[in-house]
Amino acid sequence: MLCATLFLALPQVTLSGSHVRVSLLERYLEARGRRVLGVLAAAVMVAFCLWFTIEALPWLDFAFRRTLKSEASRLLLYPWMATAPLSLALTGLIAITRLARPAAHRSDDRPPA
Repeated sequence: MLCATLFLALPQVTLSGSHVRVSLLERYLEARGRRVLGVLAAAVMVAFCLWFTIEALPWLDFAFRRTLKSEASRLLLYPWMATAPLSLALTGLIAITRLARPAAHRSDDRPPA
């Protein structure tokens, strides 16, 4: 359930743009460089979300077909396992839509403090 909670929070964190940032390189760049860096970071995020979702679907299918249950409480596992690929697919879509927004409305274009 802890993993499900973490995965379910990921789309909200991505939507609000409040991920932990390493701004070592970003602080030395001008606005255009920060935008390029942001696009590259979003591309890496989208690629990871796509890869993770594709890899997790057979794992989820296996749990669904076998109706796997937890040992202690006999809870079905596949609803909890579904949170990972669903939340990462949603996170990827959010990252794509954040890229499509006009730069003037982005909250992550501000210079680092």
